[in-house]
Amino acid sequence: MSVYLEASALWAMYYGEPGGDRVVWVLDSFSSLTLEWTLLELGRAVSKRLNEGEIVEAEAEELEMFILSDFRRLVGEKKMSLVRVSWPLIREAYMLIRPFNLYASDAVHMATAILKKVRVMLVDDFHFKRLSGKVSEPRILPITSSGDEIKKEVESKW
Repeated sequence: MSVYLEASALWAMYYGEPGGDRVVWVLDSFSSLTLEWTLLELGRAVSKRLNEGEIVEAEAEELEMFILSDFRRLVGEKKMSLVRVSWPLIREAYMLIRPFNLYASDAVHMATAILKKVRVMLVDDFHFKRLSGKVSEPRILPITSSGDEIKKEVESKW
């Protein structure tokens, strides 16, 4: 009974966006995992906010260090597992790109969730809406979903 945390969901938690509190709740309530690649996406999100003038250099550095140390903490406390990028994962992601019209980064997250057989993939990325009704496993839920809905999906039998 695991939940896959896609990069956008973790970013909402780290940047204080709507639904970020739900990600904290998921980490405290369920076995969770994400791809190592997620760290790169979070680093890019920090850089984007800096380049757009939303934050200053000192804030960017502080946020980067916090994200890295929090990842270590979450893994150390066994609240989140990191999945390694591997050839079978890349091959699976490659096979998802054209049929579902996915960006490479979205495909690699989806492939990870599929290969790890998670029941729920928590996202805050509108690109995943194109999968609505096309993918039954895992169930893709927005981070704004209720705790009851997430729990019901995580605990459901396929």
